[in-house]
Amino acid sequence: DEAQLKAWRHALMVSDQGVLYDDGVLAAQVQFNCQGNMARIQIRWSNKTNHPIESLRTIVAPVPYLQLQDSGVPHCLAPLAAHPQMMTLAINDYFTDPPRLQISYTSQGKSASAETKLPLSICKFLTPVQCSKDQYFSVWGKISGAPNEVSQVLKGTRPIVASEVEQCLQGMHFSVVQGIDPNPANFCGACRLNIGLGDVYGVVRLETSPSALAYKLTIKTSHPAVTAAARQIFSDHVTG
Repeated sequence: DEAQLKAWRHALMVSDQGVLYDDGVLAAQVQFNCQGNMARIQIRWSNKTNHPIESLRTIVAPVPYLQLQDSGVPHCLAPLAAHPQMMTLAINDYFTDPPRLQISYTSQGKSASAETKLPLSICKFLTPVQCSKDQYFSVWGKISGAPNEVSQVLKGTRPIVASEVEQCLQGMHFSVVQGIDPNPANFCGACRLNIGLGDVYGVVRLETSPSALAYKLTIKTSHPAVTAAARQIFSDHVTG
């Protein structure tokens, strides 16, 4: 259902591999490898049943910021078989809305279809940066106010565990930089991005209140689309 598809998408925004789709008949695992403005994506489609899947189609809706080469999927997927769909893509602009992915097939004479989104974010193309305290605050001090800076208080749904917070930031391709914030309950990170349109730099500070399951998130980057995407991803991860 849509709630489960959304949960998988949110998880994949902070991880470069995982479940993209699974309806009990057809399942898909995805893996990302991004560098510069290029991404290689493998989607492994699996038939989970003892019956063939026929008329299998997947369509990535065209978007202006993306050039896509797609190996496609076979028309038929044999019982208990799997097939890798390989995509190579190049982004030529900043973006905040992932491309839509349409899925359709027939099994045992019944047609099925679904639509999700390719869990692709501009944050997939970030490079984590380890920096000194002076370098961190140099970027922090240069960026002020919307839309390049955003600050948001978030109420979480799960206990706050330091290792999981660090894993989330690293999954968004920010570094985790030690020695910036004197409060051990807080986290700081930095990133850089270059998709051929000049360097973008960013920093993040995450203040946590474990007893209240609350976060104060502050993100500053030199491009508003990167700020908006990072805010949305972390918000979805914490509140989902």
